[in-house]
Amino acid sequence: KDRQVVSALFCSSEIYGDVRLPFDKIVCERTYFHGDTLQMTKGGASISFAKTQIHSLPYMESETQVHLCLEDCELTDVI
Repeated sequence: KDRQVVSALFCSSEIYGDVRLPFDKIVCERTYFHGDTLQMTKGGASISFAKTQIHSLPYMESETQVHLCLEDCELTDVI
């Protein structure tokens, strides 16, 4: 049985509070997280940030590994 991949795209968004995301793949373009924790509920999920000014990344919580990609991002502080 094939498993479906559930994806989400956040573009020019601001996300407040701690967030629980039930996606396999998340793409965040010009998206800012204002919470402390980002919980990924799918094992082996991937999250990528693109064209984003990053002040700090939220703590990423998952039962398995999470793949993180930063593309064309500006880091304004030490991560």
